[in-house]
Amino acid sequence: MSNDEVKKTPEEEALGKLVALNNQVLSEAARTVLREAHRASHAENLVHNYCFGPEEYEEAIQKMRLEATRLTDSDRQHLAKMVRASEAAASSIDPNDQTPAGYKVCRRDVHWYYEMLSEMVDDVLQDV
Repeated sequence: MSNDEVKKTPEEEALGKLVALNNQVLSEAARTVLREAHRASHAENLVHNYCFGPEEYEEAIQKMRLEATRLTDSDRQHLAKMVRASEAAASSIDPNDQTPAGYKVCRRDVHWYYEMLSEMVDDVLQDV
């Protein structure tokens, strides 16, 4: 591990394993839900030279809601696990941690990335 890399928490590691597993079992609709949540959360929290606006958030949510109408029961169960795992990963990181975690990114940014990801997916699951 180089000096630039930060060791992930066990909760982050568990989320990574779940993401890898879910890519094999989720439908295209469920993958789209996760992809849109990831893109929005990434742009909002991990890209500091880009201004992510409310209209982009709404566009992502609308795409997610449209795809959510096609989710299977299995998809919903797996996505709910992703929500819980993302919440656990967020909770495992101090939201005030200034430790560098990449180019112009610190651990608190990663905390908010996981938090937003889980909230977006959870909101869409609650709507269906």
